[in-house]
Amino acid sequence: MGIDWQARKQAVDRYTPEIKAYLAAAFIIESPVRIDENEATDLMVFDVRPYRVGCRVRDFWYWKSERFRNQFTVRSSLQSGSKTELSKILDGWGDFMFYAFADQASIHIHAAVLLDLRVFRASVELPQIQYTIETNKDGKSSFHAYQIASFPPELVRSKWIRLPSQVNIPVETHA
Repeated sequence: MGIDWQARKQAVDRYTPEIKAYLAAAFIIESPVRIDENEATDLMVFDVRPYRVGCRVRDFWYWKSERFRNQFTVRSSLQSGSKTELSKILDGWGDFMFYAFADQASIHIHAAVLLDLRVFRASVELPQIQYTIETNKDGKSSFHAYQIASFPPELVRSKWIRLPSQVNIPVETHA
């Protein structure tokens, strides 16, 4: 567990209570550190069997750009050589990804999607899947930026957006 991993985890962890509310807190527990480190899983949702949910919260300024609003990113290389989220997901770990954007004050979730990682794994190699490979500002890691619309519609399980007067508004949910 390096400092970078801890900093990334802390940045998302402050939103964990709100993410639980979006996913129905009665069925969610935090994953043990060992699972989080090795299996692309930050939260576990229980409904007969455990569902493993990776979480990512991006800054609000990304939401303001149409380009970033319609994509999700997955870390694909680390300078340290550690396993990445992408390799863990492709190895079969993680059931869902909660991908969100913070609000302008970085206090709440402004918008989010729940992505079905089974659909991701089944379709990521299809020729229509659009993505770019980007390097993070610090140069220590890179990521794949996938265009959501290039995947089958079943990838997006649910969408939420926060309106100024309300806590969370489900925009769309697919069973």
